[in-house]
Amino acid sequence: MKQLVLINKKKELPDRKLVSYHDFTLKGLCGVFTIGLLETDDIHLDTSLPENDYNVLVKILAVSSNYRDIYLLNLYSHLLKKEDAPHYVFGSEFVGEIVAVGKKIEHLKVGDRVIPNCAYPEKEAPFPLMEGIPSNSSFSELLVINAFNVVKIPASMSNAEAAGFSVNFFTVYSMLRKLGVDNDKPKNILLFGVKSNVSLTALLALQNRSDVTLYGTSSNDEGLSELFSYGLNRLIISDSNHSVDINKIMSIRAIAEAGGFDYVIDPFSDMNMNAAAQLLKKNGKYATCGIQNQLPEGVNKFDSSILEVLIRKNIQLIFNCLGMAEDIEAAFDDYRNEKLSVPVYKTYPLSQYHDFLQYSYGHSKKPFGKLVLSFAE
Repeated sequence: MKQLVLINKKKELPDRKLVSYHDFTLKGLCGVFTIGLLETDDIHLDTSLPENDYNVLVKILAVSSNYRDIYLLNLYSHLLKKEDAPHYVFGSEFVGEIVAVGKKIEHLKVGDRVIPNCAYPEKEAPFPLMEGIPSNSSFSELLVINAFNVVKIPASMSNAEAAGFSVNFFTVYSMLRKLGVDNDKPKNILLFGVKSNVSLTALLALQNRSDVTLYGTSSNDEGLSELFSYGLNRLIISDSNHSVDINKIMSIRAIAEAGGFDYVIDPFSDMNMNAAAQLLKKNGKYATCGIQNQLPEGVNKFDSSILEVLIRKNIQLIFNCLGMAEDIEAAFDDYRNEKLSVPVYKTYPLSQYHDFLQYSYGHSKKPFGKLVLSFAE
């Protein structure tokens, strides 16, 4: 089997064949990282062993980039030096086919295609499981994993669409549920950083609703036709340092003065909460799932004085980490009913992992949609 790994070039790789490797300088990472493609013996699931009763063996078909992997690479780089280990397999998101099933598993079978079960804070299982994203080493051709840590996908979903589906759609459908977008009142919704993975996913999830008007912010108008085809009603261009200043941007100031937005969805709370507080209506709702933590110097982060505005306007703050089983099932239902599309920017063969990684984490221009690396060559 083949594995994509972070390599310690000072150590030998026993019992493994190094097919190729490349040195990378990647955005958000310190120093040079050596990542390579290894070939080693296949792993198997011995179903006669009690410890495998609830496990499945998954053949990985495709994986996708996620900025969580930046954290993993930084962590594993530190561990390589500390533990003097030869390598670490990394990766968070995948789609795979089940090729073996433990004796006590009834809800999955050989041939089912699955993605990670990222349910948080708890999972629907007969015993406690690690919450959230279940794998830190999914960039491997074969993976043994607990059967309740994966979720079966719709038959019509392609491998490329499924490869990067789990984290974004668990997160976004949880945010939409908490916001209460299914109430019967028309609403204006603002998506900060509309080309980011989370906001783009929210746009896709909301695109076929007749009761919402969708606004998005971006530092440029690239991909405007695609955004409009996904249901965006208006794109608001922020200034060059990506901040949103309602006093400088007349189009957004006019909306604020006319009453503001009912809901705001924001992937980057440290960058945008100040503006969101001013843009929301009274009794509005603000949902966020993360922080940018990559602001250019001179860009103001969260100003605690804005709490006064949030309180005075009775703003509901919704902080969200991933989602529950009901959220991913709602996303699957929308996909089956053709209410949801999943844009894939490009799929690379495994031999082109260098281009996949460099574009995922080292390119200054963000791809419009998910990047996918196919293991099914």
